[in-house]
Amino acid sequence: MPSSAVVDSRPIDYRAAHLCAAVLAPDVRATLGAAEGDVVRIATERGRSVLCRVSGPVDEPGAGGVRIDRFTRQALKAYPHEQVTLERVEPAPARELALVPGLDMSQRFDPQLVPALRRLLTEQRVAVRPGMLLYVRMPDAMAGVTYEVHFVAPVGGDGTEGVVTGETTIWMVQDDHHHGPGDHEHDHDKSSETVLNTTFEDVGGLTAQIREVREFVELPLIFPQVYRQLGINPPRGVIFHGAPGTGKTLLARSVANEINAELFYINGPEVVGTFSGETEANLRKIFAEASLNPPSIIFVDELDAIAPARRMATSTTEARTVTQLLALLDGLKQAEGVLVIGTTNRVEAIDPALRRAGRFDREIHFPTPGTEAREQILRVQTREMPLDDDALAGLSAIAERAYGFVGADIMELSREAGLNALRRASTRFVESPSMATYPDAAELVVSRGDFDAALGTVQPAAMRESLITYPRVTWADIGGLEQVKIRLRDLVEKPLRHPEVFERIGLSSNLGVLLYGPPGTGKTLLAQAIAREAGVNFLPINGPELFSQWLGESEESVRRVFDVARRAAPCIVFFDQLDAVVPKRSDLEHEGTRAPQRVVNQLLAELDGMAQRSQVLVIGATNRMNMVDPAALRPGRFGVHLHVGPPDEAGRAEILRIHLAGTALDGDLTLDRMVEHLVPRTAGMTGADLAFLVQNAKLAALDLDRAEPNPRLDLATFDAVLLETGPTG
Repeated sequence: MPSSAVVDSRPIDYRAAHLCAAVLAPDVRATLGAAEGDVVRIATERGRSVLCRVSGPVDEPGAGGVRIDRFTRQALKAYPHEQVTLERVEPAPARELALVPGLDMSQRFDPQLVPALRRLLTEQRVAVRPGMLLYVRMPDAMAGVTYEVHFVAPVGGDGTEGVVTGETTIWMVQDDHHHGPGDHEHDHDKSSETVLNTTFEDVGGLTAQIREVREFVELPLIFPQVYRQLGINPPRGVIFHGAPGTGKTLLARSVANEINAELFYINGPEVVGTFSGETEANLRKIFAEASLNPPSIIFVDELDAIAPARRMATSTTEARTVTQLLALLDGLKQAEGVLVIGTTNRVEAIDPALRRAGRFDREIHFPTPGTEAREQILRVQTREMPLDDDALAGLSAIAERAYGFVGADIMELSREAGLNALRRASTRFVESPSMATYPDAAELVVSRGDFDAALGTVQPAAMRESLITYPRVTWADIGGLEQVKIRLRDLVEKPLRHPEVFERIGLSSNLGVLLYGPPGTGKTLLAQAIAREAGVNFLPINGPELFSQWLGESEESVRRVFDVARRAAPCIVFFDQLDAVVPKRSDLEHEGTRAPQRVVNQLLAELDGMAQRSQVLVIGATNRMNMVDPAALRPGRFGVHLHVGPPDEAGRAEILRIHLAGTALDGDLTLDRMVEHLVPRTAGMTGADLAFLVQNAKLAALDLDRAEPNPRLDLATFDAVLLETGPTG
């Protein structure tokens, strides 16, 4: 009778001698009625299954758990703590077994390999079925080889499961093998992909993109006749575009494996020929092969390298290549079951003629993942890692802290956490390598601290290359301004966290916010803090950096800012010193150049062009509101005006506590007494003034006692500094 169990987060010791072993918790073994040496079939809800032999009660998992090795977990593609179904089976002896080695054996023929492999599998009575992974290490070898079970034929009957015996015929085959007379016979179409290939199960955080891919890629390839019945042409091309590392290439390969389609890979530089016309001939050859082998996907990686805008082409070869690609895409109307997928992170650099219907019909955007998507990716990347309970429970918090990370960054984060665990476990082994100091499997477990250390080491790629930054300011770093904080949460944080609520009631979620007030009151800090607290990307823009000496470059800078923001959504665009970016156009009539006016017009057009419920919000800050163009201050642009004034007594007390936190005070002087002394003497000071006051007091204390490495502050020092420091306003 089938029973359920939970996959233990820690795999079986990698030095265990037995292949495909499973250690069952006592309650699971009792429910299943399985004894040591019995064979059980472990299956997931997604339809993957393996055969394992029950191992002895050594290093048992917790109640209701099953512990398997890393390669069995990889074959199942099972997550830690995922529920699986167990069933005791008695497979017949295997008559034939076909294995696909994980490396190319064609250049290294070893006549002793198959007999040695058969002997090892027979001694351990390994039960096999298609899709399993066997990691086999010969007795005299330092490392093993991974074999995928491709085909199993049991003795005396149908089925796909069997136990390897001394009479089993073992075939070594490649993925693209062909059958000859006397070879094993089976249907290649039964399995759409192999375990080592990526599928949708290996793609995390792209649920919406996978749904679009199923509609615009799978249907035209598998059921093109449906489109013919409707009298319409199926889609011929799809462009995947987004920031580097967001999963474009991974998803393109996964969809080819999911539907068992032929994949023809075109990499921009590889297809370019040396002689005139060779590039076009290479393209024609690939498209011809794809048309003869439906269903097939022509995958063009870095499409902008092979098909740039012809107006920007530097040679006639590039223009001819684009023209040839256009002709080939038009020619696909006569072929069924062929689709072209192009990937790029610069969709604006592609020739516009390619981006029309009938060629690349659909463009699917891959955004920077949000918190929930980052957690899904992190769970996929750590699926085969031995995590302790704290690390497994803290994956959500780790994903939330991985601000601005894309899929490739999260993969690097997981790798770095694993390396931290390895460094911790192998310290003695590195100092004195020997079998006595060899790291134990119980020590090779990734902890929460390993992830915390990795977060401080790994820097996301998006933060290195684009305008997006990572604000480190939180609400706790800003004293006072409680009413402004509450209003910002309502206007900014709620629309970004709950966009579906705003959409349901028909409320616009991109109300522009303008923070105005005297210098030093915390306007910039408020914008940074709301981005950090909302967990969204932050794109700060200072006025002068938008302007260029070249005609049209300034307007292009404005367009690029909003284009980056849309691709990085959810995102906050912050315009500091808005009066420098959007000055009154009436004051610019006597300027020697009209560039500032064109920038204002372009910015107003971009603000009007944002969708009502887009995940891009705009915040501006200025201390000269009367200098901002009135057209920018109307509702729909910067329509909500929040005054950020100097702090009151309670606000000044909170700001002083923040800046004096951790400071050594003289004698029995307490922080409360220090704050009570300073608050009435700092009337009219802004937050910046108070920070400057505390800084000057610390410098004065350091000058008074140069011999003391940790100077202490007293009231007299502050009184002396107050005589020289006053409000900036």
